[in-house]
Amino acid sequence: DGDPHLQIARNRLIENGAKLVKLPRPIFVTAEEETLFGPEVATRLRRLRAMAWFLDRAFTVAGRHFGFDPLIGFIPAVGDLIGAGLSLYILYEAARLGIGWTVLARMAFNVIIDTVLGEIPIVGDAFDFVWQSNAWNIELVEKNLQPGARGRPLGKIILALIALALLVLACTVGLAVFVAIGIWKLFN
Repeated sequence: DGDPHLQIARNRLIENGAKLVKLPRPIFVTAEEETLFGPEVATRLRRLRAMAWFLDRAFTVAGRHFGFDPLIGFIPAVGDLIGAGLSLYILYEAARLGIGWTVLARMAFNVIIDTVLGEIPIVGDAFDFVWQSNAWNIELVEKNLQPGARGRPLGKIILALIALALLVLACTVGLAVFVAIGIWKLFN
C-alpha cells in the first residue's frame, strides 16, 4: 500500500469514476483449527487451501468463481497436465495429513476427470471452468481430517502418486489418440 505507483493508479481510477472495492483475503486457517490440529498441520492446511483457492476460486466474474486452473488449461497439450501436477500436490499433502485411502481415491478420481476431460479441445476448456476438483478435494480433506491422525510413509505416497500420474498420462494420451483418429476419419 505504500507503493507510490500504486497510489497514482488508484487516484487515476477514482478520478475516472471507478469505485475501488477491497476484496477480503480468504482466511485459510482459523485460530481454532490451529489449536485443534497443531501448528504443523495448520501450516499444511493453510498451504492446501491457498493452492485450491489459487487454482479454482481466485477470480469472480458474473458471480462465478474460477481460478488459474482453467486458464492454465488453455495451453495446448500440456496445460491440463500442468494443472494435474499441481492437483497431485494436494493429494500428496492430504496423504501426509493421514487422510484415508478411500478418500484419497475419490480425490484422485476428481483429478483424473478434470485432466482427461479438460484435454478435449474447446469443450474441455469450458469444462475446466465448472469442474473445480481442487476446491472439492480440499472439502474432502476438511471433512476427513482428524486431530492426531498419523500421516502416511513418504515411500507409499510417492509410489501411489507415480501410479496415479501414469494413469492420468495414459488416459490423456488415449483420449488424444481417440480424438486424432476421429478427426482423421472425419476428413478421409
